[in-house]
Amino acid sequence: MHTFSKLFTLLALALCSPLIGCAVEPGDEPEAAESRVPSDAVGEPPLTGWQDWLTGEVARAERERPAQVAELRAATPVATRAGHPRFTTAALEQPGAAALLLDRLSRGTDPAPVRAALAEALPRAGGAYAAALVGLMAKESDPEVRVAMVSALRRAAPEPALAGLRAGLEDVDPRVRAAAAEVAARRPDGSTLADPLIARLADDSAEVVLAATRSLGALAVDAAFPALQGRLKDMSPGTAELRLHSLRALVRIDAARAAGLPELKALRDDPDPKVAGAARRAMAD
Repeated sequence: MHTFSKLFTLLALALCSPLIGCAVEPGDEPEAAESRVPSDAVGEPPLTGWQDWLTGEVARAERERPAQVAELRAATPVATRAGHPRFTTAALEQPGAAALLLDRLSRGTDPAPVRAALAEALPRAGGAYAAALVGLMAKESDPEVRVAMVSALRRAAPEPALAGLRAGLEDVDPRVRAAAAEVAARRPDGSTLADPLIARLADDSAEVVLAATRSLGALAVDAAFPALQGRLKDMSPGTAELRLHSLRALVRIDAARAAGLPELKALRDDPDPKVAGAARRAMAD
């Protein structure tokens, strides 16, 4: 019986194709949607050649999967419990969905919340999308949409994703810079962004500085130690959270070195109890 089951599964997978559908039901796949790569996905195009790649992918979809094209072009997002728009159409599960989402993004005719939802759906669609997304991010005028685009690079291919995050760290809007810093810490190759992250410690936005501080700690970037140490002395109003996360980052980078910092003696009596407690624990450890 077990052998028959295995043969049936292999037969079902063999019959799966973009043209005739798949004998395996959508809930049977062992991998999550974010990590699944469609069977007809091609490799990421060059960062400078994504337009031709996208044109070709859309033309192929229009020839081979017109129903999917029509569904994704007409689809509307639904509100999540938090009130954010999110695409849930079954067409996202079909091969080539990412190119169609990108094509719709490139048209720019949807309102900003819908464009943000299109960007959010890209990792769930799978396949190649990062190079085109980075190209579109440079043309996107709404910062909240650019935040969604940067967030979609968390699990994207390394070369375009890192290029997009570098651009995000230099964005004119602090929300985008902060999002890029947060995403960098969630990537296994995020430490390659150490220099631009350290540069963001001097950002004029407290939100960005805090995001960069947390990420440098999470990535254990040793080169950030001196700059983070300098933040421990900042006693200006509203900087307690920054002192706290700077100290936490220093401990994550090098706990023994952090325990011996002279600044910790003053921080033991910090007016913020969280900072004072963190300083005592760092010295005790």
